[in-house]
Amino acid sequence: MRVAVLALVLTASTLAHAAPKADHVCAPNESKATCPLGRVRMCAKDGALAECVCPPGQAVSKGACVDDAAPFAAQCVVPDATIGKALGVQLELGTLEVPPLTTLEQADASTATSINLTTATDAQLIRAAEAWESIEGASAYGANAGLGAKSKSKLAARDQAVEKAIGARRAFLARFAGHARLDEQRVALARALLRRAAYAGVGKTVDPDRKAARGLLEQVVAAATGSRACRDAAFMLGEQAVRDREWPLAIAHEERVLKWAALKANADDHAFLAAASARLAQARLETADLARARPALDDAVTVGLSCAPRAECVTASSAARGVLAAVWAA
Repeated sequence: MRVAVLALVLTASTLAHAAPKADHVCAPNESKATCPLGRVRMCAKDGALAECVCPPGQAVSKGACVDDAAPFAAQCVVPDATIGKALGVQLELGTLEVPPLTTLEQADASTATSINLTTATDAQLIRAAEAWESIEGASAYGANAGLGAKSKSKLAARDQAVEKAIGARRAFLARFAGHARLDEQRVALARALLRRAAYAGVGKTVDPDRKAARGLLEQVVAAATGSRACRDAAFMLGEQAVRDREWPLAIAHEERVLKWAALKANADDHAFLAAASARLAQARLETADLARARPALDDAVTVGLSCAPRAECVTASSAARGVLAAVWAA
């Protein structure tokens, strides 16, 4: 990977003078205002030129930049625009967004799928949805392992199962609007809708399914109860924002994930902390917010190491460490 790096070192006195109006070194697409030859352009948070500072190893003397004999430490590094993309390519976090489907014994699945959706209790509807998703997963696995007609029949069974699971989840939401597990079931329905859209690939139902899933997740995030469902919904919306390159939205959602996962009320919270820190670092790099990208990378490394060898933790940690080594170490 080729990374163009411009290392800019600011002395302690320069940093003290720059804060708080100067936020970062100006990116190529920010302020077009020029600085005197030999000065570094520093921008504010809004992208406007804040001031012109002396380059690394120099200090101001009588209005001019002169060599500074005092020792200094690297404080600011500006990578080019490819580094955020390079980080994103290394992040494989799909199991957090769409975890493996429930697996039930065949006898249990048969019993649960035979219930009447209009008269079933809340627990029966949840069980029925899980049963259909168990059949969906088994059918998808069988389709991948099969050939010809066998594979086609398994795909048909998979598609029928996800339809039934969606029906059961929707019946629950319609009949138990004030239920304690409402947000959890909204997230589960959103995942099912996204799977159905992925199975279809193209067609009239794909865009409506994705839109409906996003609406359900936004409802959960808006509730802001700090529950596991809120954390999951924010992460899924953050991943969608990354795919759509909506970086401000990605930052907002990842910060919500970090806030809710910080409660550490669930065994998965450490994995979400590591993954969200890495995604937040990617979004910060893509928006040229270098001052806050570095701490996010550090957090991804630290938290990722704490929950290794879990795959998401290792991915987040190694990807963040690679960026730190390739950019800041240079």
